[in-house]
Amino acid sequence: MNIIHRGFAALLLFLLSTGALLASDLILEAANPTQEVPEGGWFSVDYVLANEGAVRVSDYRVTLYASLDDTLDDSDLVLDTFESTAGINPGLFQTGGFGLQLCLARGTAWFMIVIVDEVVPPDPDLDDNIAITNVPVPIVEPDEDSQPCDEIIGGAPSLFNPGINDAWFNPETAGQ
Repeated sequence: MNIIHRGFAALLLFLLSTGALLASDLILEAANPTQEVPEGGWFSVDYVLANEGAVRVSDYRVTLYASLDDTLDDSDLVLDTFESTAGINPGLFQTGGFGLQLCLARGTAWFMIVIVDEVVPPDPDLDDNIAITNVPVPIVEPDEDSQPCDEIIGGAPSLFNPGINDAWFNPETAGQ
């Protein structure tokens, strides 16, 4: 009997020292974006976060990125961020979403990436905290519901060269 108690006590001490009993584990279960968006049009993406850890998550941040490829890196655009202090108890889930005007250039296509971070207590398994669209979301011609944008992002590079008397030029041909 005493051996069982010592074994259980040793196991409990090991689990507490590694944080296994106190770990949170948020899982980003879904990210369902709008299929195509007109330039200057409204875009939405919904997500579901589930807490599959052993303790309550008190805080977390969800960030929506637009990427020209399916990899998150420094060149990607942060479209929106949501920070929550409402928390999620173990075994429960929270739904959320983003709705925003997209001022991305028509003719481009963007992967939408949703990531969960800044989890409190820390989430040791970050691999399941990201969702990326399977195919890029195309930006199409503006429609009657599109709103004017102050700036359009991601268009073709300008052929305007202010260094040579403000002359138009084609960088693919020699001379002016």
